[in-house]
Order: sequence, then C-alpha cells, then structure tokens
Amino acid sequence: MHKIAALVMPAFRFGVHDPKEAESLAKEGVSGFCLYGGTARETYELTRRLLMAAQSPLLFAADFENGAGSQLQDAVELTSSMGIGQSRDTANARLKGEITGRQAKAVGINWAFAPVVDLNLRPDNPIVSTRAFGSGHQEVTAHARSFLEGLNSQGIAGCLKHFPGHGDTRVDSHLDLAAIERPLAAMNDHDLKPYEALSATAESVMTAHIAGPDVDAKPASLSRRWVTDILRKRLGFDGLVVTDALMMGAIQKNFGEEEAILLALEAGNDLLLYPPDSRAAIRIIKNLYGQGRLPQAAVERALGRIKALAARLPQPTAAFSRETFHRLEEEHAKSALLLARASIQWRRPGPALPAAPANLRYMEFGNNKVKLQNLRGWNLGSIRRSFPNLGTAARNLIRFMHDKSRADSFRKLLEARRYHPIKPSSKNQDWPLVLGIFHKPRAFAGAIGLDAQEIKTINDLARQSAPQTPLLAVSFGDPYVLDQLPEAYASLCSYSDSFASQVAVLDELLKGATKTKTSTTS
Repeated sequence: MHKIAALVMPAFRFGVHDPKEAESLAKEGVSGFCLYGGTARETYELTRRLLMAAQSPLLFAADFENGAGSQLQDAVELTSSMGIGQSRDTANARLKGEITGRQAKAVGINWAFAPVVDLNLRPDNPIVSTRAFGSGHQEVTAHARSFLEGLNSQGIAGCLKHFPGHGDTRVDSHLDLAAIERPLAAMNDHDLKPYEALSATAESVMTAHIAGPDVDAKPASLSRRWVTDILRKRLGFDGLVVTDALMMGAIQKNFGEEEAILLALEAGNDLLLYPPDSRAAIRIIKNLYGQGRLPQAAVERALGRIKALAARLPQPTAAFSRETFHRLEEEHAKSALLLARASIQWRRPGPALPAAPANLRYMEFGNNKVKLQNLRGWNLGSIRRSFPNLGTAARNLIRFMHDKSRADSFRKLLEARRYHPIKPSSKNQDWPLVLGIFHKPRAFAGAIGLDAQEIKTINDLARQSAPQTPLLAVSFGDPYVLDQLPEAYASLCSYSDSFASQVAVLDELLKGATKTKTSTTS
C-alpha cells in the first residue's frame, strides 16, 4: 500500500510555516501542499525542494482563481470570473485559463483550485459574488469549460468548486456551517448542472462545507449522500475529490478532528485539504485504518487517484529563471489589460473626467477590515496549530484575513495621470467627485456590500456637492454596491481590483459614457 499520509494535503503559508517541517511532511508521504503567498522564486524553489524531499511526484496546489497574482506578490493578477462572464465571450475565459496555466507551471504549481462553478444567486452572499462567472448554469458551464481548456493546454489540472454549490447561501463557510437555501430539485436543475456537464472534463472537484437540509444535515464535504450517491454515482464523476480546507469554521465549530476526518473519508473524498494539524490528521487516519474503520478498498482507490493525478502533472525539476518569468509576465500584463477592458461596464452612464491636470475629490470605501466578533465560537486551538509562528490566535486569524486595500494604488494612478485627488471637504464641493468602492468577497469577512455608515457618507457627499458637479462611483468588485447609491451618481463596475482593472477603469473614466452596456448580472 502507498503511504497513507498521502490522503492529507497540508497548507504552506510563506512567512508562517517552516520549510523544514514541510520537508519532513513530504518525506512522511503527504500528497503535496497547498501554497499561499510568497514570490514566484520562493514558490518555485520551495516546490522543487519539497519534490526532492519526497522523491516522488507531488501535487502542488494554489487558489489561482484570478491567475497567479491571486496569491503571489510579483505575479500578474487577472480580472474576476464575473468580469469574464460580463464580457460575454468564452474566448476570454480560455485566455484566462491559459495565462493561469503558464503562470502556474512557471512557479512550480501543477494544480489550480479553479474554476469556481458556483452560481451567482444572491447579492448578500458574502463569499461568492465576483468569483462566479454568472447566475445561469449554462453561462457558468460554458465559461468554466473554456477556462479548463486553457488551463489544461499548459498541462495544469483544474478543480471545480464548491460542490454542490455555494451560490444560494448567506453564510461564509470560513466562519460557520452554511445552509443551502433551495431544495435538491432546484439544485438538480441549476447548481449541479456544471458538475454534470463537466464530469468527464475536470480532473477534480472540491466539496464544500455547506449543508443541504433536505439531503443531509451534515455539510456536503462530510456527507456520503452528497459525495458518493450524488457526485460519484448520479453525476458520474470519477476524478479526484478533495475537501475544502478542514481548518475552516464550518468544520472547526461543529466537529471534532477525528470525527471530521472519519466522516470526510467515509463520504468518499479522496484528499483532505489543510487540516489544522497535518501530523495529527495523519495519526488519526492511521489509527482509523488500523482499527478497520476505513475500508481498505476505498483507501486504495483514493490513493490510486492521488498518485495517478500527480504522476501526469508537470513537476518543478529545472532551476528557476527570474528573467524568463519576468518576460512571461510582461506578456501576461498586456493580456490582463485586454481582459480588464473587456470586462468593464457602465451601470449608469456619466460624463468624462475633466482633462488633466485637474483637481478631484476622491474617497474610497472597502471591506478589508475583519471584525473580532467573527471569531466567536471558533476553536482557537486549531488557529494556533494552523498559524504556529504568529503569537495570539485572534491576531493570527486577523492577520491572515487582512488584505491590503487596493484603494491607495488607484489614488496613485490618478496622481500619475496628473490629477490632484484629495479628500472631500466644504472647500472643494464644486470639484468632480470620484468614489472608489473596494468591496469583494473576502474569506472570514462575513458580509459584503456597503454598510449604513458608508451609504450615509455617500449620500451626504452627493447632497453637499455643487449643482452639475460630476459624481462618479466605481466598484472595483461587487456590482451590487452600485445599486445602493443614489441616482445622482454615474457608476462604473470593473468586477476586479487588480492593477489591470484599475488602469482600464481610469481609461474608461477619461472617455465617459452616454449609454450603458447591457448587464448580465442579475
């Protein structure tokens, strides 16, 4: 039998986890690692080091939903999937997949946890929103298929997520167990369609920590009815099935470690992603297997799928070339701008910005803050194990969840174009007003959209502005925030806060719009 430790995929966070400990886990036989953060060189050199330690092919995964720039500090980030869907051209999805595949291969990643095939079904969903290609299963399937074609053209494996569909939920499963708010009959006709259509195409599926009460009170990731009866048998998926991260609140708040591991493997998952303590998870699996509580045939099938996928994916064997990577990213930056321009949409037409040099009022809003009350009920012991080098558990989680706001870069972009953006005041009420709204789905944030104080501020700014003063609002993410604004504001949505999207937005603001592109966002 292959090493049973291969049923576990630990996380590696640059600046948090110890490379020597990762090497030790690789030697023990884990299937691979899910990597977070770091630079291109750091990522490649670590994957190469871990491959040498393992002496056998490994799975190196990353959440590259919007290209390698979703994680790596020095890689190009691409526009969101919702932006791609708004372009109404599946060729853009293929290009996004192809670029993602090239980036991944260049930095030693061979398995992208993408595409998201959740449906965008409710504006108050805190974790899907711009991560979805659209609200209809046909458009989601078409774009996901094209993305996979692009990704696979570079030899990189994809992963459909989050089965059975996180779209009709109101809770972020990073925080707690989310309930699917529609019956199985409706899911059969909508949410499950992408999995059915792509079952022979996708290499893997990620199961979500969400419960469909009329199927099973347990989360789908721990449910045999969802994983084996529906995904495997009814939808015909025979590829690798991986859980969403087991360190997430939906699991940590509601299940013990042994209970979660046993249920996940009994459900039919092949691979356990990011348990809070990988060594403890390996010990638990070995004990369960030794006690006869895990059927040998099921374990062998899971290990076989893991080994087969790793064996056919590219492995980081050559030395890293910084020059080659930078040349590659120069080309990707051009493509990223093309994709960003194709995704931009005026939601409410408005005038162009005045020619530079000019004074502007500029104010930004964003959801990059994480509230301490989100930690209530959390198993803080699991946080300490997941973030071993960072001090107190609460501070660890908040540091992980924080994401530097992109608002400052848009301000600098305005300045680079010879605008003078300053905060609104009673002395500049006749200057054009630009609002940069940086709300997007963010793990552990627990909510999305403008809060009451932000809406009041925005309304006050409109009321205090001089008559006929241009009022422009830009959403660099969630489109629904623009529906919360008074009609006085012209509005533009880029569906992304990537640098390419910010450049494309400024170019669009310089042109203005007299009519809107038709929106497909429902």
